[in-house]
Amino acid sequence: AIALGGIEVSMLELAGLYSTLVHQGVHKPLAWLQDERGERPGKRLLSAEAAFITLQMLKQNPRPDARLRAPQTAWKTGTSWAFRDAWSVGLAGHYLIAVWVGHFDGHSNPALVGQQAAAPLLFRLVDHFALEGNPDHITSDSDAGLNVKRIEVCATSGDLPGKYCPRTVNSWYIPGVSPIRVDNIHRLVAIDPATGLRACDANAPGTRQEVMEFWPSDLLALFRLAGLPRKQPPPYVPGCNLANLDRSGAAPKIQSPSDKLEYGLRPDHPEQNRVPLKAVTDASASQLYWFEDDRFIAASTPGETPLWTPAPGEYVLRAVDDLGRSDAVRVRVRLLPTH
Repeated sequence: AIALGGIEVSMLELAGLYSTLVHQGVHKPLAWLQDERGERPGKRLLSAEAAFITLQMLKQNPRPDARLRAPQTAWKTGTSWAFRDAWSVGLAGHYLIAVWVGHFDGHSNPALVGQQAAAPLLFRLVDHFALEGNPDHITSDSDAGLNVKRIEVCATSGDLPGKYCPRTVNSWYIPGVSPIRVDNIHRLVAIDPATGLRACDANAPGTRQEVMEFWPSDLLALFRLAGLPRKQPPPYVPGCNLANLDRSGAAPKIQSPSDKLEYGLRPDHPEQNRVPLKAVTDASASQLYWFEDDRFIAASTPGETPLWTPAPGEYVLRAVDDLGRSDAVRVRVRLLPTH
């Protein structure tokens, strides 16, 4: 809900959070007078390295007017739930600027979109302060003494470049903290030219080799929501021998049910005693099969969420994709007392 703009926040609270980035991750009370700008006690919310890298990311956000010569600005927009508030907050030179556009009675308006309603005003202020001598770079923005490095990563996935990554960029990295893995989004696929499907035998004569993107199902869903659908690799030619297929992709990862929860059954409300079965799957998977111990309970396609109605007890719940990769969790279910 926070990420989607469903939590109330004041402009001062939002400005205070952004100021944390130039205070190396320490949140300090806002100063109202110039002589209050000395050392003030604060609370660490982020590591200094995480705050620095976040600031570098916000600096890469292009201005809406696409000006080439403009003051350096680390900024972001926001649109609250139901179009009630349009926000834009930016750091430029010595200044932190926060802009809110909306109605004081809180009613919604589809024109209240941060990028269109608030960002132009933000940059009018940025440019105004620049004319008054505000530095053209963000002050308090340095990696001196920080545990950060620049490394080469795959531009598409952000992982270390793999064999088939088409383009790389430099990115900030926190040694010992940032995850390290080699890009597995880009994979070489053998295409049967007669059908356009994946060939059973990658080395069969006449196949066409293509590099394709294999995104996990949860990221594919986010791309669709953002209006950025990704081309998915085709399925295998029907009749392939499972033992000969490429199973190098990721195994399913069960998201629900969780082995960190105990599930309670309500005898007086049996319609509420159903548990959603959700798993993240590799793009090469086209079917997912669910098992309660050794008993088959459901089949689904990636993105579908079948429901499981368990009895009280302890189970091993297993998800197996159509290429034989699997994940399992131990689930505890108990009967709740009736009132």
